[in-house]
Amino acid sequence: MFFLGILAILQMTLLPGLVLVKAFRLKLGTIQGLVYCFGLSLIVNYAAVLLLTTLGLYRQAVALALVAVEVAGGLWLYRGKLLQSWKVTGVSLWNRLSSLLHYLLPDLKSVEGDRSIYDVLVGMVTAVFAFFAITDLFWAVMVFISNVGSVFNSWDAVLSWNRWATEWAQNQFPSGVGLYPQLLPANWSLTYVLMNDIHVQFFAKATIPLFLFFILLVFFDLGLNWKSMGAFMGLILTRLIIKKFTGEFIAEGYADIPMTCMAFLSVYALIKAKGQSDPLVQRQGIFLGAVFAGGAAVTKQAGIYLLVFYPLLAYLLVLRSRPEWTRREKTRMLLLGLGIALLLCVPWYAYKQVQIAQGLDTNNVEYVTSGIYHGASLLERLSHAFQSLDKYVIPLALMIPALFLLESAYRWLVILLVIPFSLIWAAYFSYDTRNLALIFPVWGLAAGLCLERLFKIGFDLVLRLKLEKLKTYVGVALLLVVLIGLGFAYPGAALKEKQTNLQKQIFNASLNAQLYDYIGQVDKPIKILTSYPVEYLPGLENIEVNCSFNDYASFNQQISQPEINYLLIPVNVNDEIKQAVTQNLDNGNYRLIFEDDHFIPYQFIYMKKKP
Repeated sequence: MFFLGILAILQMTLLPGLVLVKAFRLKLGTIQGLVYCFGLSLIVNYAAVLLLTTLGLYRQAVALALVAVEVAGGLWLYRGKLLQSWKVTGVSLWNRLSSLLHYLLPDLKSVEGDRSIYDVLVGMVTAVFAFFAITDLFWAVMVFISNVGSVFNSWDAVLSWNRWATEWAQNQFPSGVGLYPQLLPANWSLTYVLMNDIHVQFFAKATIPLFLFFILLVFFDLGLNWKSMGAFMGLILTRLIIKKFTGEFIAEGYADIPMTCMAFLSVYALIKAKGQSDPLVQRQGIFLGAVFAGGAAVTKQAGIYLLVFYPLLAYLLVLRSRPEWTRREKTRMLLLGLGIALLLCVPWYAYKQVQIAQGLDTNNVEYVTSGIYHGASLLERLSHAFQSLDKYVIPLALMIPALFLLESAYRWLVILLVIPFSLIWAAYFSYDTRNLALIFPVWGLAAGLCLERLFKIGFDLVLRLKLEKLKTYVGVALLLVVLIGLGFAYPGAALKEKQTNLQKQIFNASLNAQLYDYIGQVDKPIKILTSYPVEYLPGLENIEVNCSFNDYASFNQQISQPEINYLLIPVNVNDEIKQAVTQNLDNGNYRLIFEDDHFIPYQFIYMKKKP
């Protein structure tokens, strides 16, 4: 079963894409090829699952045969590389890695001349942002690692997205879907079909954080190729935006980040094609962008917005720069790309519309665009929307100077995607900030490039002021003045308050908040028997009694102490202890105050003590 689960992950994320990239001889860079393999594999799997289920053939034997054909095809297509010695392969991989590192930092060939201070400042700032971009990539990797071995536990993931996956795995179209598209459940279903078991969720859920990783990896590739601090800043901003507005859903099996990934791959394909002189590579970029736009539309409904504007984006970013191509050639190219995208998404949406018209399914569009607001006016929705953005309204406000500072291609991304979609979200979907996810990466990219332009304007000002002639000690003195000024701006009391507020959020912020809320309402001393490190929470240092919950006799001895009247107990405890706690909850000796299922699930329980 474990082997089949790993095989399913490879099928979802790699195998079909590898075959397509080689079969169509796509000219791609290292990172570009990796992210395209990921996106293409998901789309191929969706189409295959939809077709096989329609034919009633979606079974383990057929799925295994499909994987076998892909493996055989891959072995044949890559036979040249597979037959070369490991030494040659190793050298090739090393050279590719070294070439990536070579592009990481700007090349400051000389510190002589009028623009030396400009080159040094740009190089230093780019290096700093590249470093932080790498740490964000590692953060995404750690999210993936920490998610391995977990199961679906959030509401929509359990009751909708994964339920639909298990129904696909039973060779049937899922029920109660409404207009929700199915790329994600269809791919998860491969793990269940290949293992012939719909209950083991580890392998399906393990893939979810990869969408975030590939979004950030796209930024990193742009930063490397452009040697651009703006792309690295865009990566950092996008990570912050995603963590702020969809942080709890990154690894939980919701479709927002996967849809965002597919949509950004579509934009990325056009950006990469834009910088190419080879017309064949540009044509490939337009077609691939259309495929990814279709993939976004069959991942979540918001992807349809990008699909609608994709032909215009393809023209403005790529085709407009090729005057030697005739209007007929450009039109044929756009129509062919759009046809591929529509072929991906129209069958499912048409099928669901027919079902809804026949009363076999429901359409919740009216509810999520109007009914959910309980009569709130448009002005009230807009006000609530921008309040919910909190301080992140600042990078959104950067879209205004971006309209004047960015080059034409990226200005069109702001005009066609970021601004109008933000307004649509504010008016109709702002009941949840994750509904804005479609534009998170484009928003981050535009803000990063805008900040880069502002930085360079500042650097140009430095150059004009001839500050490069200042002595080093002047810079040291200015730094000391700034540090002293910061000392007045951030007095000790403010630092302590910030420390306390931040420390209250360590480990599990959600659980901590509930503890603080409850204990703040209790007017008598309490003692909590727990394995959770409560003593590190400010103000709660003296209420913890540590217990490992792995020995029933020791547990019994500790709870018999009269001063201990609360339990904060994880779910993964000794079976005897778990049984005793459950029995006491059932007979009323214990009272459950709250449960928290973030990270390790915990129960906070009041133990009634006999007088």
